[in-house]
Amino acid sequence: MTVRRLALPIVAAMAVAALVAVAILAWQLKRQRQLRRLLVDNRATGQGTVLDAAVKPATETEVEGRWLASRVYLP
Repeated sequence: MTVRRLALPIVAAMAVAALVAVAILAWQLKRQRQLRRLLVDNRATGQGTVLDAAVKPATETEVEGRWLASRVYLP
């Protein structure tokens, strides 16, 4: 077998994985928009106490962080 014949299934699998990833991201974006619209339409509010917050080093285009709350009240 040539290298081309061996590489073809690998390339095909990578293409399928890329298409699946794009489909999942599109689905998540759609759900996120639906949730946001639901919260805005119902004038949802939240109240809580932040116990700890951390931000890792950030670049101009990306910030990573997390919030930790003890109790959150959703009226």
